[in-house]
Amino acid sequence: MSSTPSEPSSPPSPSTPITTPPRPAPIPPKLPPPPNFEPPPYTPYSEASVSLLPTDRTRSPAPSAPVPSRTPSGNNDGIVRPSGIHRVTQHCTKRNCIILAAFIFMIFVALLVFHQFFLTLNDTARPTQELEFASRKLAGFHTFDPTISHDELSDSILLSKFDKAQKVLKSEKMVLEEYDVGFLTSSNNFDSENFDDCMRFTDHMICCSTSVHSRHYETKCWHRTAEGAVESGTASHYGFTHRWQSLNNDIAAVILRNSQRYAVFHVNNNQRYTIPEKNLPEGSVSAGFYFPMNDITELDEMIQTEGTFKILKYRLFADEGKYKYRDETWEETPFEADPELTKNLFCSLPIYSAVLQYGHYRNDDQLTWDLKVKFDSSETLYWAKDQIHTPIDEVAIDCNQESIVLYVLGSRDLIEFTINLPDERSAEIRDE
Repeated sequence: MSSTPSEPSSPPSPSTPITTPPRPAPIPPKLPPPPNFEPPPYTPYSEASVSLLPTDRTRSPAPSAPVPSRTPSGNNDGIVRPSGIHRVTQHCTKRNCIILAAFIFMIFVALLVFHQFFLTLNDTARPTQELEFASRKLAGFHTFDPTISHDELSDSILLSKFDKAQKVLKSEKMVLEEYDVGFLTSSNNFDSENFDDCMRFTDHMICCSTSVHSRHYETKCWHRTAEGAVESGTASHYGFTHRWQSLNNDIAAVILRNSQRYAVFHVNNNQRYTIPEKNLPEGSVSAGFYFPMNDITELDEMIQTEGTFKILKYRLFADEGKYKYRDETWEETPFEADPELTKNLFCSLPIYSAVLQYGHYRNDDQLTWDLKVKFDSSETLYWAKDQIHTPIDEVAIDCNQESIVLYVLGSRDLIEFTINLPDERSAEIRDE
């Protein structure tokens, strides 16, 4: 049986193109992750969770060469600490400085609050009592914006106003026991003098001062004695203050002042006695003077400092021409100062001390007076306070053992306030 050989397949036609399939992109070799010496992250699910970092089974073998440590030798906590002064300055960040400043401020505020609380506690611990007073309208006056003076010896009120242009001192006088008669007017001419200010203190006492800017700055006073003789005196480089106190034995004394110091002018013998300067704290001011024994041998000065009043006591050394301190330190008082009442009067009798503040509060058309009294034999602080409608800041005070009388200028009338004082005598004296 013969087989027929198969015909060979025909070769491809030269016109048919031969296509080659593209080679696939080479697959990069899988490289193991670099060795990691940090602990694996915390996985909150279970131990079966796949770790994001290679485990010991999948981690490539550690190199045979030792790996250098990233922390200094002996520092096992892995923190690099600065050396030297930088250990302290590293904490001086902006945030830490703000926290420290806030802490110091809170301590400062706490100390202020504690101090105020301590002062309030002391004030509440001291007993206080309001004083009773009565007021009455005495008589009307005619002088515009006068100054006021009380003459205790003649028991009269004097009002005066100096007309600088006309060189005339106009004054009004009223005897308190004859207040229904009213004020009687008078005038004094000073044509030959070039005074800047004049004032009538009593019916027999007038003082005038030249301008502080003049070449001959001085104060002249005239005093007519009970015998009718007129005594005069001159104090160079001083001006007079507008406060008057009647003294015994017909003594006329005026408080003088200049830009540096105060002095007492004894008109009877034309003698000036200087008052020593005291090294007071900054901001301290003199609040007035008072002769406690109604003569010139002793003098008290009230000082306003640090929101309170204190008293300095002097004694006259006439042969040396000056006053000297009786004590090197001042006497404390329980009187607190009201900073808005800028005018002060005070008296210091042997049995009590009193301070009067008066003036107008801001945007207030009423005059306010505030009186405080402290007896030496009691811890009680007595007080009285009132207001009247007046644009004038003029008050005179008369201190006695049983009462304190204030004379206040109203808009057109003189108002009298009589403040009754308690009986603070000791038991031994009261029984006599």
